[in-house]
Amino acid sequence: MDWLLILEKYGLPTLAVIALGLAMWKMIQSQDANNKKLIDQLILINKPVAGTDSGLLKELKTQTEVSVKINALLEALSIKLDADRIYVFLYHNGGKTIVGPPWLNQSWWAGIVRNGVPSFVEKMQRIPVTLTPWWSQKMAQHEFVSIPSVVQMEATERFILIERGAQSVVAIGLYDSSGNLVGYLGMEWCQKSYGITPLDEVELRRVAAQTEILLGMLNLPLETKE
Repeated sequence: MDWLLILEKYGLPTLAVIALGLAMWKMIQSQDANNKKLIDQLILINKPVAGTDSGLLKELKTQTEVSVKINALLEALSIKLDADRIYVFLYHNGGKTIVGPPWLNQSWWAGIVRNGVPSFVEKMQRIPVTLTPWWSQKMAQHEFVSIPSVVQMEATERFILIERGAQSVVAIGLYDSSGNLVGYLGMEWCQKSYGITPLDEVELRRVAAQTEILLGMLNLPLETKE
């Protein structure tokens, strides 16, 4: 990689972002193969930060620290509920849509995957909101989603879920301090069907509330460079 060329063409902030991304990638190389790309939230670079280059680096550092803390919460919950895949999606790229939240895309931002289960992180980036109309409306209306049997779903989202091997799914929206939808927390069971209990739902809502507090440290909504 020609660092001097990047510095000359894009400037120090972009060079710093790339360097940070490479460092993070090297760090997670030693982790389980299914979780190597779970810090793929680097795809979601925040809006340009006004001020100095250090402001951009500080924002990226905050995003990384928040994602690590959220992943710790998700991992503990996935173990307790014996889930195969658990994640936080964030909405981004504002624009008018005819369904759900006023965002154009949704992307995996943090998450944990059980050993031996494909992560499908790459396929979970920049999913158009218009491809998930039923799901997006549920999240926008503050509704809890519990799907014990994906194959019995009538909504078109079932094809997306079946493609990644999900047999059962639950999800709950994530909101900012003003009640605006910013994303959602989802769990999937791929090796068996699972119907959550009332106690499971209480635990899920508790983790969602803690996740919302952590997300409050970020400058949401995040945006991608299209």
